[in-house]
Amino acid sequence: MFSVKKEDGSYRVKVLNGETVTAPLLQEISKNGGKVTYVTLERPNMDQVFLEYTGKSLRDAEQAGSFDKMAASRQMRRSS
Repeated sequence: MFSVKKEDGSYRVKVLNGETVTAPLLQEISKNGGKVTYVTLERPNMDQVFLEYTGKSLRDAEQAGSFDKMAASRQMRRSS
């Protein structure tokens, strides 16, 4: 699974296992006439992962009290 987003004249590609996907992706781009001038690999931090799955930042969730509710819910499930 992957996603591509154009940002300010460049493209951001999100993939799982970027370390193994990057070389074949660059080869495919080149084979199709594309030109890549710069590549970075970044691992997401916890806030980015949380935002990706929930649509909220960790800070927003803390301020809204979501963590308290989530922690209580998890604790109740473990106790049962």
